Amino acid sequence: MVVDDQDLSSEDDLRNIPQWADRSSGVGFDQLLLLHPTASPKAFDVSIYNADGSKAEQCGNGMRALAFHLMHRHPSLEIHQLTLHPPAGRVRIQKAHLLDTDKQAMVSVSLPGPVDIKTWPAAPLAPATHVVRLSMGNPHLILVWPEIPSEKDCLEVGGRLQTHPDFPGGINVSLAHVSESGVFLRVYERGVGPTLACGSGACATMAALTTLGLNTTSSTVHQPGGPLVIHWQATPDSDNAIELAGTVDWIDQGHLAL
Repeated sequence: MVVDDQDLSSEDDLRNIPQWADRSSGVGFDQLLLLHPTASPKAFDVSIYNADGSKAEQCGNGMRALAFHLMHRHPSLEIHQLTLHPPAGRVRIQKAHLLDTDKQAMVSVSLPGPVDIKTWPAAPLAPATHVVRLSMGNPHLILVWPEIPSEKDCLEVGGRLQTHPDFPGGINVSLAHVSESGVFLRVYERGVGPTLACGSGACATMAALTTLGLNTTSSTVHQPGGPLVIHWQATPDSDNAIELAGTVDWIDQGHLAL
């Protein structure tokens, strides 16, 4: 869910996030993205809140959703010239164009790249064969899984790791299966739980697989919510940015009852 901060009477209203996020009695969402204008008409600050009301540093698919939102709400702006500034750092909008209707767009963004990439003991997390910990501005743990992970796998493993002493603030847990047709992924998001799609998790996964030497010729990551295409060039002369591309669907709009 995307909200322009001028549409809130005060940030105290954000106490309602868990109620809004509830899929049975509220709007239903994984993250709320609060958009803040800056002194520059070409830059927007972004605050990210998880479904439980906790703050997050990055939301890759959320940045793509914001690009689509800006296309609708501020049509006079040159979308390709805009930058978004979540806590994890500057995000560039690379491409954004409508598809068959004004309800769907193809959007790609360039996120700050992965850092602090470290292998992690896999034995305690069997049947995972490899484990990598890294940061996309937010923390990620990538488990290479021997088969396409199920929602049950994601819930059990991801939920258990939220209380692990090595991750006192929680962690985003990705279960990734590598095949010739791409990477199949399920993500347990801290502050949310199992999610249909996680952009920063997909980026973290591709970076982890590349580091392990397990990446396929495909750059496609398949999640229950649909495929994403990831490009990352980890070379000494690169800026370590990682590009995330996929479709965005406009679902609905309305007014907050505060």
